[in-house]
Amino acid sequence: SLKVWSGREGDHLRTMRHHTNSVRWVCFSPNGARVASASWDNTVCVSDPIKGTLHLTLRGHTDWVNACAFSPDGSRIATASHDQTVILWDSTTGARIHTFTHHANWVVALAFSPDSKYLASASYDATVVLTHVERRTTRSFRPHTKRVSALAFTADGAHLLSASYDGCITAHRVADVLSVTDPAPSGRFFTKAPATALCLSASLSAAGDSLGNVYQLNFEL
Repeated sequence: SLKVWSGREGDHLRTMRHHTNSVRWVCFSPNGARVASASWDNTVCVSDPIKGTLHLTLRGHTDWVNACAFSPDGSRIATASHDQTVILWDSTTGARIHTFTHHANWVVALAFSPDSKYLASASYDATVVLTHVERRTTRSFRPHTKRVSALAFTADGAHLLSASYDGCITAHRVADVLSVTDPAPSGRFFTKAPATALCLSASLSAAGDSLGNVYQLNFEL
């Protein structure tokens, strides 16, 4: 199920039961009018968080869906799956736009650049793939020695951060990823345990690890 809560009072508003298996990931559209939920029933549901109504059910993956993301312009939804693919969808009609097959293991994290131009995907194959959404061209690189668990772009879109089970968070300049075969990181931060989460905003950069530690990222980019 998916529960909706008041962000101000913390009150439980409603419970939505659109899936038949565990819900792995949730994300809001940029305007907050829709919420997408990725599930181990192999689907993504797009719902109205206020009314609780189901707008779309995205079917196309053949295995668990691990992550989903709206593009910042709201026009696209990306989904990542155990089936080693990333699918790009029209967020209004639910039409499948393209399926990307550039990973060799489960795909578990996604991030759009702030201008919606690029989509980054991370996999248990220890790689990150940066895709030009319209041209569908890709650049793959291996910033870690173990599976990659989270991704985030900086607010200006100039850097891409990745977190991994190797206990390291790396930052890469997007320009370097697009032009260099084996781009060197522009920054590194080490965690006490496998790094599992990233949260970036214009004012704060934070990360979390598998032991529940939270870190404020303080490296210079």
